[in-house]
Amino acid sequence: MDIKKIHEGFVKDKNFSVEGQIRWLQKAGFPQHQIEQAMITVYSELEKGAIPKVWIKGKEKKYLTSSEKFLERESGWASRNIQNGHDLDQYLLEIAKRIRTQELTVMIGKMEEFEAKMRKKWEEEERKKKPWYKRIF
Repeated sequence: MDIKKIHEGFVKDKNFSVEGQIRWLQKAGFPQHQIEQAMITVYSELEKGAIPKVWIKGKEKKYLTSSEKFLERESGWASRNIQNGHDLDQYLLEIAKRIRTQELTVMIGKMEEFEAKMRKKWEEEERKKKPWYKRIF
């Protein structure tokens, strides 16, 4: 997959570049592995021809993959395919946020498991100890 070639075929404006996207996401605080994962996800979708959609309601916008469903009739949202470099950047940012959220959810789960193990170990050790008043006398 040639990301630059896919990007050039999608974005006509020279102000938007792949390198610029990477620098922009780095400034937003994303680590390199999350940026790479987001770019692979976005550009593999574009390579397959699955153009992401932007859902618009007034000034509010939501960027979703082409396979995600969104209630357009009931809520007054209108959709269109992403059309320019700004939309592509915003979609890339949305995917990077999702990846970061998934990673943090896994990390929190692991911390909770670790804390539960430590608490259980501590409780077992406390049960084995003599009461404090028996240790003093």
